[in-house]
Amino acid sequence: MENDKLPRGIRNNNPLNIRLSWRNKWKGQRPPSPSPTGEGRGEAAFCQFESMKWGIRAAYILIHNYIHIYGLHTIQAVVTRWAPVVDRNDPDSYAARVRELMEKSSVNYRLDFSNGADMVRLVYAMAIVENGTRISYHAIMEGYAMACADMNIEPHLGGIDSYVYEDMDVTQAAMQHDFEKYRKEYEELKIQN
Repeated sequence: MENDKLPRGIRNNNPLNIRLSWRNKWKGQRPPSPSPTGEGRGEAAFCQFESMKWGIRAAYILIHNYIHIYGLHTIQAVVTRWAPVVDRNDPDSYAARVRELMEKSSVNYRLDFSNGADMVRLVYAMAIVENGTRISYHAIMEGYAMACADMNIEPHLGGIDSYVYEDMDVTQAAMQHDFEKYRKEYEELKIQN
């Protein structure tokens, strides 16, 4: 698919469509480039990242802040702040779709940032709602590992035996292995720089 046909979040390596803010200069963020679709200001209002893992890392840091600084502990609360009505979103429909994709019984399901299985499911689900398409499990896991490393968080990846992701069965052991691999690679990169 041509780049200008891709959803904005995918084009920008920003699958949760984080808006530009003078308060944040994210690692891996690149200067805004003109919109290939001619959307003008709409494109420039969103962060653009060097690769998907950097956009996902930034999303996880924001979600961590929503949970731990602002006390937004449910799917509904996180989504309502992430995609507010003032930005022409429908937070209730968004939260209901995220709940469904996460396979949870309620939009009031309590989120815990250190529960890696839930965080992977949350970002996976939000990316689908934002872009209408899936993003790579490995990009999600790598972004989560990088965010946890930067915030000195040791998550647990239990709570599920396996999870079907992009038609592949991801076991708890595989998630743990991938997380540790990506975290180690990121820690080594930080040492080199």
